[in-house]
Amino acid sequence: MSSTNDPLVILRSAIAAKIDGTLVIGDTVGSERTDDIVKATGLEFPSIPGISNEPFVLKLDTPTAYQITDVDADSGKRFIDTRTVYNCYITKDLSITDYISISDERMVTNLKFLERTDLLTWLQGASTESSNIVKSTSAGGSGTSTGAGSAGASKSAAKTSSSTASSSVVKAKRPIDEELQKIYNQERTLIDHNRALRGNKLLDFSSVSSECRQKILSNYKNGSTANGGSNSIANAGKHKNTGTTSASSTGSTNSRNAPNRIPLPTSGKNQDPIILISPSASSLLNMSNVKEFLETGTFSPVMSSSGAADLIRISRHSAKIGTTRFVVVNSVEKFKPEYWDRVVAVFVTGQAWQFKSYRWSDPNALFQKVLGFALVFRGDPLPPSLTQWNVKVETLDRSQRFRDREASERIWDRIEQSMIARGWPVKR
Repeated sequence: MSSTNDPLVILRSAIAAKIDGTLVIGDTVGSERTDDIVKATGLEFPSIPGISNEPFVLKLDTPTAYQITDVDADSGKRFIDTRTVYNCYITKDLSITDYISISDERMVTNLKFLERTDLLTWLQGASTESSNIVKSTSAGGSGTSTGAGSAGASKSAAKTSSSTASSSVVKAKRPIDEELQKIYNQERTLIDHNRALRGNKLLDFSSVSSECRQKILSNYKNGSTANGGSNSIANAGKHKNTGTTSASSTGSTNSRNAPNRIPLPTSGKNQDPIILISPSASSLLNMSNVKEFLETGTFSPVMSSSGAADLIRISRHSAKIGTTRFVVVNSVEKFKPEYWDRVVAVFVTGQAWQFKSYRWSDPNALFQKVLGFALVFRGDPLPPSLTQWNVKVETLDRSQRFRDREASERIWDRIEQSMIARGWPVKR
């Protein structure tokens, strides 16, 4: 590799040739590899056309010709090293807030929004010039040549390579007024209101949903039952093993103030298996449409679950396990410890806060014990967490409703196989 090659030119050439570098701990080819950019000292490349015909290692502490604003520097600007440039490129798909957070964790300089955009645009070949790339002695004379290639390369190839690098950088800008420089030093990056409001810290608002369910919805349901209206929770409270009914069906004054309890039997061999669904508003399944989807295989667009029952019973008849009644709930607030032995499936949306009050709050531990399902529309991007958890992703067409039954049966097939493997009693 020619010593006149600026790291910027090397990285740009590698990106154009779709050649990935490997982080290594050492300065020679074949050094120990690592995935940690903080521990790494170099970036190993195979041969790159126009740069080197042999594998080589680019040191991460090598200064580049890219200059950024730095209020702590005497001149108000400084050159960044190769580690900062490479970190900027490998985090190109992240938002500016996530990029800043990760850069701080790695103790790597984070670039301002405009500087980051300008650098990525130049590295990916979308622009041929950058006002931040200058010829500088401190940057190792970057931009003077892209390298002559191998020792046996012709003079014409060397001239072509040199002219390519010269076109990719510009001359240093003329000095600007000191007062204007002070203004530039106080520059703030403007971002849209969505990013500003979201921030980079995930907040869990599940407690608000639970409090509303207890103080508002439960009183509303109990009040409507006391006035003679039918209530799905009260009807679901009747069970063949216990012969009990929900307290809300009595119409007494006390039932208005008492919180709803999930009417699940706590004894007996033939206890109904439980299916948990996500209470998230982004979930395709909620308490309004889950019964129709699982019983008849027909998916209805998500409607508001306000006023829907906290518990739904579903009857399933199959050749494998016979006729079985399932309990579907979207909250484990009233769960007793023994109820968890009856959970056979959990529907998720990719949001970890759903498991906060579960017996197994770690998704990896949860889905080693219980089947996990995620229902998404075909073509929609999957949350990254779904690819990391042990869950089965089932897709639905947005318009072809006749395919809903296929997805429903695939889900039931996995649930029934799991129940048989766990020794669940078969009813004929």
